[in-house]
Amino acid sequence: MATFTGSTKRRLLFAFIFLMHYTRSTLGNAVLPFFVLPEDDNVAVVNAAVGVSGETVSCEFSYHTVDRKNSLQTKLQNSNSNQQVSRRSIQKDPSTILGKLSGVCTRKTMDYWKYELCFEAKVTQGHGRDSNNLGVYVRMEGNAQIYEDGSPCEALSEKTGRTSRVEFVCDKNLRLLSIEEVSTCNYRLIVSTPIVCGHSEFQQASSVISPDSKGVEAQSWFLELSETQGQQVICTVSTDSDKPVHFERFELSLYSNSFEMMPVLHQCRSRGRVDLSFPEKHYMLQHTESNTRLTISNGANFQNKLAYVTLEASVN
Repeated sequence: MATFTGSTKRRLLFAFIFLMHYTRSTLGNAVLPFFVLPEDDNVAVVNAAVGVSGETVSCEFSYHTVDRKNSLQTKLQNSNSNQQVSRRSIQKDPSTILGKLSGVCTRKTMDYWKYELCFEAKVTQGHGRDSNNLGVYVRMEGNAQIYEDGSPCEALSEKTGRTSRVEFVCDKNLRLLSIEEVSTCNYRLIVSTPIVCGHSEFQQASSVISPDSKGVEAQSWFLELSETQGQQVICTVSTDSDKPVHFERFELSLYSNSFEMMPVLHQCRSRGRVDLSFPEKHYMLQHTESNTRLTISNGANFQNKLAYVTLEASVN
């Protein structure tokens, strides 16, 4: 058996205390890569189960960008979106590829309804207090995901549950492109994602996305939600890109139906690692009365440049 001198024991004890107090050990982690276009209005969401109870905490980044340098028409004439999409030689089974999206959610508002698709979980349709479940994930069918047993459909004599079919196309943006009710209470959703690019069973998005989305150079961003020791969670959105994007607004939110959240740390930076100032109203920090949602958003003096936002909170 190994023996240690008194000084060695003290050094080992000090090292142990240092690691306990200064090393953040990540217990749970969810990362979503996505793209921000110069002309964009979208939402990115990741979810993670935290704590012993395994309750869900969500991290959401919503934003609106405006292209003030060049017209979209000029960009379309001078670029080709098919050349910009990474063409990887992917021959894996479609279910294996699409499994990478498990736990990720994407949203789209169309006319009256707001839709949310959480991959390999469920599809929902809502407006205010009205909400319908359009199906829960049951299986793959070819290269599409099938969602069944949703909310009962009153328009059908048997009042069977609503169903959805989710189809995927190749594009450099993860985006819910369209929702169509192909028959009564039976829905077809089309999603674009870069992870299927290069696979022979998936089409290019060019035939289904609007011209405004094509050929426009985008920023690569990452949205990350992680749990650390001490009942704390960290929500961070960031980019390493030096391409200028003009943000009209942004919101980064941490929320849960089960936990109260108290802010521990918040920080924003623009390009070049320049800190944005909370006292100078470059950004704001808000919370709901129930403390179940914390939000960082652009302030009155925000200068439209953004590269990094982080929000850390304790959960109880």
